[in-house]
Amino acid sequence: MQSSEGQKNEWSLPGWPWELELFALIFVALAVFVPLGIHATQQAPVSRSLVEAVSTRAWLDKGLVFWSVGIIGVYLVHLILARTDTRLLTASFPHMFAPLFFAMVAYARIYVTARDHGIPFAFARGAVAQMGALALAVIFMTLLLARLQVARYMMKLRDVKWDVSTPARWDVSSWRVLAQIKPLVYAPQYYRAGEKGILVEGWFYVMAVPFRLFHSIGAVTQVSLATAGDFFVSSMRSLVRLELTERTNPIFLSPDNRDEFLKYCSNHVQRLKRGTAPGVRTGATTTTSLSSTQRITTGQTQRLAAAVPDPSYKF
Repeated sequence: MQSSEGQKNEWSLPGWPWELELFALIFVALAVFVPLGIHATQQAPVSRSLVEAVSTRAWLDKGLVFWSVGIIGVYLVHLILARTDTRLLTASFPHMFAPLFFAMVAYARIYVTARDHGIPFAFARGAVAQMGALALAVIFMTLLLARLQVARYMMKLRDVKWDVSTPARWDVSSWRVLAQIKPLVYAPQYYRAGEKGILVEGWFYVMAVPFRLFHSIGAVTQVSLATAGDFFVSSMRSLVRLELTERTNPIFLSPDNRDEFLKYCSNHVQRLKRGTAPGVRTGATTTTSLSSTQRITTGQTQRLAAAVPDPSYKF
């Protein structure tokens, strides 16, 4: 069990992105309640017979119920999928795309319901230009809220000292990486490492990974983007493979200064496995990987060993 001091010094992980969640929830509510409101306040379209009017009304009632249940079900699936990445990321992949998806669903549902009831609706005319403008506005707001989430989380880490800070690597292979949708959304800017863990900084996200969650870390040479894993890379060179204790798929990084970044993280992981205290930043010599306390203890042990004869030695 961790002490109260250790828990106090632990990183607080990003947590749930409430700004993006509420933004998506607004469109879910519009997609469900606006069509119901139109249907409740308007009469069914004029028909040639009473029987046809009744059947049309019944069909509209069933359609509205079906769509309402379906939209709520999709939103619940979104919540389940978002839980897998929200623990480490300020903005998970489902959270980045949920506002746009539900905005398009809300627009389509309002337009179809208004058309079926024969009433004009200025905000949903079904025009391609109108849908495009809505999509651009939602994307802009999503990125703005994601950036706000990044700024809010970085304020929590403003007192953290980063011993290693390296930019992401960019080269000729970057075009192949950015052609994929998820690496494009999560393109990194910087990789940082401190005493308690690493930080991956992107334009619209931050991923914080404490060393206590590390299972293994190492360099890799050739990896395909089709490989199972989460890619926070800008290049297919200078790759680092990171495995965590609570995730099935590995995480891939591409720091420009891979050797220093990898050496620093490897030393901390080894110390955690041995249960020793973290050391200072790694340097050109191997002695810098030891803490000052460990170096003093080692020196005292060597002097004592020189003073006491070896019992296995035969005179």
